[in-house]
Amino acid sequence: MCADIVEQGDEIISVGQLNQQAKKLLENQFRGVSVIGEISNIARPSSGHIYFTLKDEDGAIRCAMFRNQNLRLNFEPQNGDQCILKGQVSLYAPRGDYQLIVSSMQPAGAGNLMQQFEELKKKLDAAGLFAQEIKKQIPAQPKHIGVITSESTAAFQDILTTIQRRAPISQVSLISATVQGDTAPKTLIEALQSVLNYNNLNPANSFDVILICRGGGSIEDLWAFNNESLAREIFDFPLPIISGVGHEIDFTITDFVADLRAPTPTAAAELVTEYYFQLNDRLEEWRANLGYLIQARLTKKSQAILFASKNLKSPLTMLKEQSQSLDNVEIRLANIMQNIMSGAKQSFQLMAAQIYQSSAIQRFGKYEDRLVNTLNSLNSQIKNLIDKKKLMLSSVNSNLKAISPLAVLERGYAIVMNENGQALKSTEDLKVGDSVTTRLADGGFSSNVSKKIKAPKLLAVFVIISTQTFANELFEGQSGEIISIPAAIQKQSDILTFKTSEGIKQLVSLPFVKQDLVITKYHVNVKVNWVNFGESRITITDESKVTLSKEDQARANKEAVEIKMALSNSTKEITPSFNFIAPVPGIVTSPFGKQRFVNGLPRSAHLALDLRGAAGTTIVAPLKGKVVLIGDYFYTGLTLILDHGHGLFSSYAHMSEIKVKLGNLVEQSSEIGLVGATGRVTGPHLHWTVYFDGNKVNPESLIQENYLRSIL
Repeated sequence: MCADIVEQGDEIISVGQLNQQAKKLLENQFRGVSVIGEISNIARPSSGHIYFTLKDEDGAIRCAMFRNQNLRLNFEPQNGDQCILKGQVSLYAPRGDYQLIVSSMQPAGAGNLMQQFEELKKKLDAAGLFAQEIKKQIPAQPKHIGVITSESTAAFQDILTTIQRRAPISQVSLISATVQGDTAPKTLIEALQSVLNYNNLNPANSFDVILICRGGGSIEDLWAFNNESLAREIFDFPLPIISGVGHEIDFTITDFVADLRAPTPTAAAELVTEYYFQLNDRLEEWRANLGYLIQARLTKKSQAILFASKNLKSPLTMLKEQSQSLDNVEIRLANIMQNIMSGAKQSFQLMAAQIYQSSAIQRFGKYEDRLVNTLNSLNSQIKNLIDKKKLMLSSVNSNLKAISPLAVLERGYAIVMNENGQALKSTEDLKVGDSVTTRLADGGFSSNVSKKIKAPKLLAVFVIISTQTFANELFEGQSGEIISIPAAIQKQSDILTFKTSEGIKQLVSLPFVKQDLVITKYHVNVKVNWVNFGESRITITDESKVTLSKEDQARANKEAVEIKMALSNSTKEITPSFNFIAPVPGIVTSPFGKQRFVNGLPRSAHLALDLRGAAGTTIVAPLKGKVVLIGDYFYTGLTLILDHGHGLFSSYAHMSEIKVKLGNLVEQSSEIGLVGATGRVTGPHLHWTVYFDGNKVNPESLIQENYLRSIL
């Protein structure tokens, strides 16, 4: 390797080699230099060495004075000191830092910044800016406190934490400003001016006091607060100002011209909230005095009760007197019973003698008549029971026929099966040329597949509308059904609710054109919008309300079958108008569609509407209907179901009283019962469920005035 990097030529060396050669070159050329400058950024680690920066207006250099050299110093150098240093220029090879290794140091008079500080301080003091008699009074109970500092500083967080802890009712607003650098004085002045502008525009919420703050640092870091223009702006400012700049040992011109100086930003926050902090101590003192007064009053009342008790009759004496009266009654009762027993014994003996003397044939004849009457009564009861069971069996048979697959076929539907007798659900399960069998209500037929028809790519809905039937089909892989249709679809804003295997989440907007209410098929394009109904999480500490016993589960299952049977047959005598009114005037406490979680575990969605109602609130029929079920059930308590015709039902649970009877035909708005009972874990309310074609529908969507709100 070349010994001199100046004459290296094309030879390639490492970074470490370059730094070592540069170090030797510097140390040989600048072996004993003397330099004058101002000390800043001084640091004194535990090793005893001193590290600092020596600078003037044209440049700066890092310096190091090791422990064995600084022990000979006769003064302690500080930031801002103007000093003369003697040492050797070197280079710290691991980082490539250019530095001066100091062997001696002596002061050269005050530093330039400190000199400027003292000169400005004298000038402003002579002008009267520091006079104590003109300082403004700091408000004791400030409602709105302004803080001028940088948003990113730790000082602002300390101020905010202190005010929130000591005076949480005070409002704190940050007026952001730069607190270091050449532009800092200008931004601080602009922040003060923005405070005045805000107060002019918001007199009802104006600032009461201003804090100007920043954390500690060197004299250079804090120099922005030694600006003459800033000092004069603070002096002329109409609101009281508290200065909290640097640490306790740091002083700036802002500290002298402000109305109050705090040693730190945190101390400034404590000064402005001192009244609230002391108020808490006074409240504690009042609480102690109030406790003493209450205790004294209780002692006085206790003494009064003790005095009154001396005039009361002893409960023990009263019990003894009552016991003696009871003994007397017992003796009298024993005598009466003895007399009754004696008379009964004599009567028994007399009857026994008469029976013994009577004829046995007469006794047998009397018993025979009684036996015949008993047999006749038993036969009549058996016949009545058999007739009742026949009626029940006939009703069950009718319900089973209504929900059987054969009944579905009788309504015009068909089942298509492949050669193996398996029902086909998709065109993917067959191919052209396959033989299929179609089952109808009264038979069937066989056919061959000549063509497969794919569903159109564009999502479409076919709706057949009449006063008695609603049917629909969905394509493009969307399996589900429309479960809510307005009574008269007349305008483009009418909505249909769409249900899939993932839950009731979709709304379909149909641009219908009004037609006569005859069986008419519409082909319309639709836009599917997903709606998230949200979640409802409940925590129940009583495990018996979450996990059912075998007996309760069996009861609930039996009742579910009973309710399903009631919903299986709908009357054709009533044509539903779908123009519902609210059954109670209460607000919605639990909306339709929320996914429920009990103790963190998912449960079925809440497919009903809970309406708040105090005990005794009247429940009215929202639509004309027939009472088809009344019962007291495990989950829903006292429950009533109305049949509104053509597959439309409504259910009312948690009732305290039912005002109608099974089979009654009730008109819209007529009274059917009262609210007052409650669910297992909730307060008094009405649990309102609406069914259409076997599906649960959002009841709120059927109330015309609430219709738009229900779909948002």
